[in-house]
Amino acid sequence: MSEIQWLAVLDSTDGPVEHAKIFCVNRHWFFLPVAALGHHSPLVGDDCPAARHQTVRQVMKPPKITIEAGAHLAAAVFLMRHARDSSLVVVADNTREPVAMIAEADIAHAVARGRDLEDVRVREVVTAKLVTVPADAVVSDAIRLMLPEGAWHLPVVEHGRLVGMVELADLVHSYLMPGPVTVAET
Repeated sequence: MSEIQWLAVLDSTDGPVEHAKIFCVNRHWFFLPVAALGHHSPLVGDDCPAARHQTVRQVMKPPKITIEAGAHLAAAVFLMRHARDSSLVVVADNTREPVAMIAEADIAHAVARGRDLEDVRVREVVTAKLVTVPADAVVSDAIRLMLPEGAWHLPVVEHGRLVGMVELADLVHSYLMPGPVTVAET
């Protein structure tokens, strides 16, 4: 299982780079300016009680748009563009229960194979396995759930119903800096 790894601490007072930390989560790089934290706020991890008890419900966003499994890929492209998102939750045509995720990469693979977006159904290109997280799960557990799957987005469910979405970046941000973040205006 992948873990969060700190790779570098940048500290330059005479150049364009300000105090920052660079870290890697499952081969994905994140750059975290310390200015976003305030100069006296340390980064935290499992040893911080606030990080240990923060739940997915506190971080999730309402689901923007879903798409039915029987829809055309052209509809998925339109909805992603409209929602300004790189993925959608796929729901069963009759029950509206989350059954899969479709991402821009899935559509790109279909196009690369010469498939016509009007002729291909969403159910034909999505991955069969859907990974979800309950709203009351702890943030660190959600991160650990996403890393082995290489997932960037995770549907949040309660009683089989979609109640929200979380993104890896938001979870990592919340895990490292629990509580509200205020950025000073200059």
